[in-house]
Amino acid sequence: MRPASRSPAFVAFLGIALIMGCGDTACACDLEPLERDLDDADKVYDGVLIEVSESAFGFLERNVDAIIDTFLPDGLSYNLPPTPNVCPESCNAQYICAGSTPCAVSAELDRTRLMRRSPHTLRFQSDLYVHSGNVATGPAEPIPVRICQPGVWPVECISVACDVRIHVTQKPVALEVVFDRDPVTDALTFRLSDPEIEVEETDFTISGGGNLGEQAICLGAEVFLKGFITNMINDMLAEQVVGQVEATIDEMTCMPCDYYTEGCRVGTGVTGVYCGSSTGWCMRGTDQCVRAPLGFVGMVDIADLLPIGLPSFTLAGHAGVGQRVGPFGDPFIPFDEGPLRLRGIGGAAADHSSHCVPPPSTMPRTDPPPRVDFSHEAGNSDYHVGIGISDRFLNKVLYEVYRGGGLCMNIGSELSEMVSTAILTTFLPSLRVLTEGQTRPMYIALRPKDRPEIHVGEGTYRVEGGETVLDEPLLRLVMNNLYLDFYAFFEERYYRLFSLDVDLVLPLGLEVNHANEVIPVIGRLDQLVDRLVVTNNEILAEDPTVLQEIIPVLISLVEPMLGAVMDPIPIPEVQGFRLKDISMHGMVPHETQGRYEHLGLLAELDLVRSKSSSAKHQHATVELLEVRRPSSSERQRAEPDKPLPRASLLVEVESLHGDPVEWQYRINDGFWSPFQQADLLEISSPKLALQGRHVLEVRARRLGEPSTLNPNAFRFEVLLDWDPPTARLDVDPATGVARVHARDTVTSTSLLEYSFAVDGGSFGPYGRSNEIQLPMDATLLEVRVRDEASNVTEVSWRGLAVDPARKQGSKASVLDSAGGCVVGPSGPRGAAFAIAVLLGLLMAIGLFSTKSTKGQEKRARRPSSDSI
Repeated sequence: MRPASRSPAFVAFLGIALIMGCGDTACACDLEPLERDLDDADKVYDGVLIEVSESAFGFLERNVDAIIDTFLPDGLSYNLPPTPNVCPESCNAQYICAGSTPCAVSAELDRTRLMRRSPHTLRFQSDLYVHSGNVATGPAEPIPVRICQPGVWPVECISVACDVRIHVTQKPVALEVVFDRDPVTDALTFRLSDPEIEVEETDFTISGGGNLGEQAICLGAEVFLKGFITNMINDMLAEQVVGQVEATIDEMTCMPCDYYTEGCRVGTGVTGVYCGSSTGWCMRGTDQCVRAPLGFVGMVDIADLLPIGLPSFTLAGHAGVGQRVGPFGDPFIPFDEGPLRLRGIGGAAADHSSHCVPPPSTMPRTDPPPRVDFSHEAGNSDYHVGIGISDRFLNKVLYEVYRGGGLCMNIGSELSEMVSTAILTTFLPSLRVLTEGQTRPMYIALRPKDRPEIHVGEGTYRVEGGETVLDEPLLRLVMNNLYLDFYAFFEERYYRLFSLDVDLVLPLGLEVNHANEVIPVIGRLDQLVDRLVVTNNEILAEDPTVLQEIIPVLISLVEPMLGAVMDPIPIPEVQGFRLKDISMHGMVPHETQGRYEHLGLLAELDLVRSKSSSAKHQHATVELLEVRRPSSSERQRAEPDKPLPRASLLVEVESLHGDPVEWQYRINDGFWSPFQQADLLEISSPKLALQGRHVLEVRARRLGEPSTLNPNAFRFEVLLDWDPPTARLDVDPATGVARVHARDTVTSTSLLEYSFAVDGGSFGPYGRSNEIQLPMDATLLEVRVRDEASNVTEVSWRGLAVDPARKQGSKASVLDSAGGCVVGPSGPRGAAFAIAVLLGLLMAIGLFSTKSTKGQEKRARRPSSDSI
């Protein structure tokens, strides 16, 4: 079924905040119809506030043709059908448009003015021009008229040809649009009131006839003809203007019978509403349709939104202009020659309460918030449209997502190859022992223990270390008491590695891209954690404080998945208009310091222009100057603030006409950064703490002009790999063939390279083959294994290449061979290596001595009790 969305032209500029992804006739958010309207308890009245400023009315007056064209796409034209040009036998008739060709009558409106009248009326006042013929061709064209009347013997029938020239100029006409509230749905409605759009007989002339007698006949018929033509023109205007406008309003605002799946059941206790068989609309009384909300109403399955392990449940949403509370319950604030202010309803409801979340410590507020004074918020800047979305509405939606279990998710290896033990071994070296140096599948279970909140902030930026970052984020997602359990698969089952109880604050901003879509930008990820408690970590050897680093890495891991599947929120082009020069910031100070009651938006109106006139894109080229990787000693430090990898970028942007430019970047298809102006930028992100192949993208635009943003970003790859491969060397004593079994965290096995040295000789060139045929008398083999990042592991073997005592081609591991050994990454050898091993053992003994006996036993015998 189609989604429930409405967007009439008279309030096209109002629907932007309410539709949030829905265009003129369809909704990009794929909503399904609700069973019935939400209960009042699930709604926030005044959850959305909209203002159309006086400047906007001036803009609309200058572009009123675009509005008229919406309702009258074919213009004001009418073709009179041709009539006979021969008198009948009765010789008593009058024919207008006599002949075989239809006669055109056209009209146009000019100098349309919009006036506001208290308390809630918009008056469209215009000058009407009506012409016979095509009004664009100039002077009025004659319409042939044939008049037949009995004559005096011997002339039995008099047939006279007359001309009618219709030429109405600057005829004042007016339409009044009255805003009202539907008594059934509380939705905003508007209707025409007493249209003043009629012509009079004095507005045109009749002439014709060959001789004086015929002229007299034409003049004698003037009274009849003028009355007939006046009625014809007024009927045409009533049908073409008033009728089309009223029909368009009904088509756009009347509620279809299938708007709700339960039919015309529009609310608890509402009676007298039925489905009109002839109209297909929900009706009340005999001729009044029920008006649907202007905005969106529908539901969506949360599991369909993001493929990251979300549970399946439906979330119902309502956001439309309407009102039931407050003075008179009106959906508008009375106006008189000032701004037009509308009040909206926002609501949400989950279809059930999930067992995975407890009742919250507090409930979100749903009482009406204070209203926004947009002119005060705008300061000295001009604006056409102001939109305020209450944080109470946002938090009501977020609470229903929490209540339905929408934040209980499992993020596992099946969703992304990066979700593996490889993301943890950087921080947890002891995990290598548990997984025997191999990359193992894992998953992370998220279970919130209290409802999250959205806090609206000021929405400002600052420059820090040359990089533009969020200063006071526009939005803060606050998640207190979030529990995360980390599980890894080894020894044929999943084991819990550790659990985190954490308070998170995720900073977010909003930007507008080249396609007039709202996209999120994410703040710094290294300052997310307000509180952290580590439990169930006995299986690991590391100090729990090190695990604080896991949180930014986890967010950076999930963020690219969100960025890849979350479509930008389009600001639709509605009825020929769009918003431009959009600014967003917090409005109306909250009772809590640093917070605001509304997410506010100020914008100007603009006409939709053709693609050929769109602004030119900016082009960026990027040079990767350096990728600094932390040293091995830095990575192994236990401090939670140990350095992260940094990528140094030199960005050059092709500037058109020397205009200032700005650019932004993103990593691994995640959220875009705030816009930067520095040419040289060092990017330090927890995303780069993960070993692997990272894709960086950069795109540019003219300073502050979203339409010039180049959609084709410059892309390049950064390889981060600081762990050398792990390797094992086997020699077949029967054949003398040596094979190296190697793995690497990042480089695939097929791309690893091998270099061999026999009996103390020089190492040969690197190649892809992992085998070598040893001479029969060989007693020493050394092998180097290199990954794509040039990390090298060295393994060696001592013994006899071919052992005559071994038969049947049996294999011997390097550890079974006399004098065999396995060596780690290239480094000191001999005595220095032995000393390093001894020091490592002493450090391990000291670390283990600080643990409980229970922990020692568990590490010694492998985990069992924490398996699932």
